[in-house]
Amino acid sequence: MGRRRQLIGVAVSMAQKFSVSAAHFAYVAWSSDIQTVCIDLLTGAISTNQFDVARNRTLAQYCSENLAQIMSDPMRIELQEATLEATFGDVWLQRYTQSRIVVSLTDERGKVWVGKHVENHQLIDPPAEGIGPINAIQRDATSTGSAPSP
Repeated sequence: MGRRRQLIGVAVSMAQKFSVSAAHFAYVAWSSDIQTVCIDLLTGAISTNQFDVARNRTLAQYCSENLAQIMSDPMRIELQEATLEATFGDVWLQRYTQSRIVVSLTDERGKVWVGKHVENHQLIDPPAEGIGPINAIQRDATSTGSAPSP
């Protein structure tokens, strides 16, 4: 497999890594009624102010640093753009929610490599007014990747 095709695996891996620790992002999405957040993986910047708090910045920075480490060696591919978009679904029956994480990596040739990860979560502590972050356990996780069209 060529180095560039490995970008699909990198994108899927980044989506999975983010999803594992995204409980506080899910809580902010639920409490602020904003379902989507974008993170610039080259800088760690979070697009939406409601999500831009210390706890979330730590995870965004970890993902950014991890991507930089993966890309430095042996990949040696220069990324022009790297974004993570997380969408959190509605909470239904006060017990379940779904997260969709999409990572897009644009190489120096302008080709976009996409990795997706979807997880259904069963909430341990259902959200309630004034209660802290949602604690979730993983359920039914699936990941996919796609290469640019020739």
